Amino acid sequence: MKAAPTLAHSERWGLEERLLGSVLGGREPGRVLDKVTPSDFSHPGQRALCAFLQDRHALGLPVDLPTVSDALMQSDPDGIIDRLGGWELLGGRSLITSASLKDETAEEYIRTLKRASLADRQLRTMQDLAQAIGAGDLERQGALRDALQSLMDRAEALERRRRGTGEPVLEWSSETWSRALYGIEKDMATQAGPLGLAFGIACLDDRLRPGLRPGRFWVIGAGTGEGKTVLAFMLALNAARQGMGVLYLSFEMPGEELLERAAAMETGLEWWQIQERELPEGQTRRKLTGWTPPPGLLVPTVAGLRARYIPRLVGRARKKLAEKGLALALVVVDHLQLVRSGEKVETRALEVKEAANLCKELALDGAGEGPLAVLALSQLRRARDTESPALFDLKESGGIEEAADAVLFLTRKRNKGFMTDQATVTVSKNRGGKIWERPEPLTFDGTRARFR
Repeated sequence: MKAAPTLAHSERWGLEERLLGSVLGGREPGRVLDKVTPSDFSHPGQRALCAFLQDRHALGLPVDLPTVSDALMQSDPDGIIDRLGGWELLGGRSLITSASLKDETAEEYIRTLKRASLADRQLRTMQDLAQAIGAGDLERQGALRDALQSLMDRAEALERRRRGTGEPVLEWSSETWSRALYGIEKDMATQAGPLGLAFGIACLDDRLRPGLRPGRFWVIGAGTGEGKTVLAFMLALNAARQGMGVLYLSFEMPGEELLERAAAMETGLEWWQIQERELPEGQTRRKLTGWTPPPGLLVPTVAGLRARYIPRLVGRARKKLAEKGLALALVVVDHLQLVRSGEKVETRALEVKEAANLCKELALDGAGEGPLAVLALSQLRRARDTESPALFDLKESGGIEEAADAVLFLTRKRNKGFMTDQATVTVSKNRGGKIWERPEPLTFDGTRARFR
């Protein structure tokens, strides 16, 4: 979702003048007229002139300055010349010299003009929405929110063209604030459930509200065998069941095993029956064969994949999901200590730091295609002073806690050295919320390979 910038009137009018000037200059008028609409122009004279030029161009009539001037001298029912401020401005120097616009410059001008036009419409729609909220008109609120979402999606589509070039995106502060303000208003209008991605555990999701959102990088830290993969896969499966695209990168188990766990989570079959292949004939077997994973869940086998190839895989996942009309929303890396850079590094800590920084980059820019929600898992040091872990307990700590927006710790209680089904989740770092003083208790259901 992308907001659009606001240009000063003088800047925008100058840009409109240069674009139409390039058309009147006679050089490939279609490169501008085929890509703009009169509503993209803010100046009433430029808007009327654009409509006039497009009508002539559609009929195959010339749109160079001398021919257009002659046509307007003979008939100007819409008062285009008066709206422009007279003949001098129509044939002025600024329009004539604009005929030399390069193709890439014209394309950039068109994109900027369209984004500014979208900003105008976004502002008007937000003002109308505020009035509808004040009046308590729920039906109009819904329609205006849909319209605002559509405008922001169109702005995002325009910006995506630039991202394809690899250039950083520059935006006005008003653009950033417009997007943030809309997000706040939309979040507050949602009364039930988390607004981002959720684990599907009511008590946990309520405390983690608004959930894992695009642009955020979360880390779940846990010791070996405590269930961090189970918890992460619950988030992934829940997101995929809601129609989102998910790329789950497990560096320690194949995709088949992950899906076997998913089948146990959702069918009610006991995990050990699937794992040990002890499924009796009849209803139990039919439950398994009748289960299908959500279409948006991708679980490629990536053992040995080097870190530098992960962004490329993310790009391929976007394209594959797009074939089914789905958008990639979540990337899970399981786990950070198994990701190898493929280059010589001085220490393992630096290698893990590079992997954590890569996850943060993916969250912010999604391999050049817009922000994503990213979740990574991390091992903990085996030797800990207490059962309640801290940030320095993250294995090869330092880079992980710096890059992460939030760090959650999952711990299972022990009895005589053995793990019980009693677990807790704590939040020890949270850029978007509070640090938890009280852990959230969970129960591990070993038969279904899930927490509740």
